[in-house]
Amino acid sequence: MVISGRKFTHTKRVVFGFGGCSVVLLLLPIAVTLPTSTNFYMTFLLLVIFGAFSGTAQGSVFSMAAGLPFKYMGAVMFGSGICGVSTNALRAITLISFPIVPGAADEKRNNFLSAAVFLSIAALVMVAIVVLQIVFVKKNPFYVYYLDWDIGEDCKGNELDSDQEANDYNLANTMSSAGVVSSSSPSPELETKHVKQLRSIARYPPQE
Repeated sequence: MVISGRKFTHTKRVVFGFGGCSVVLLLLPIAVTLPTSTNFYMTFLLLVIFGAFSGTAQGSVFSMAAGLPFKYMGAVMFGSGICGVSTNALRAITLISFPIVPGAADEKRNNFLSAAVFLSIAALVMVAIVVLQIVFVKKNPFYVYYLDWDIGEDCKGNELDSDQEANDYNLANTMSSAGVVSSSSPSPELETKHVKQLRSIARYPPQE
């Protein structure tokens, strides 16, 4: 992703990263139920894959924030802190709901259920992030104005060759008729078909 990340849109990276994390989180409780000779290695393998997805997701979020006004990076850092507190609070709730008492008859069952509920809720949050990105964020005029110039630069000299670009091209028509957004013009070398269309809507900068 470090080498070829610029070839993918922010939306594709968010879907890949957070979507992959949600799948791994759902598979972890299943992996631990496998035979003892297998479950350790399977869990370890899933965690390695999770690390790759998580790195992609976090890198995508920070790269998106870097393209926005500076205060949004602060919002991302603040959100990271909230996530740390909320995940610990959620884990505490699951442990209280399914108490693990050493030697009790339901020790293994509660141990599994508390982890499964915790990971399932975390997976649902990841899926919600993907849905929000696809349905709302990528169509937001503010997002288009600040971040889609990157797509125009990467597609320099090409036709509309991705779903994201085609979506932006159609979105630009809608936004242009609605009198939405932006003020700055790209440099001449970025004068691709995609960028020209985005320039056509660049009249008034969106409100932060």
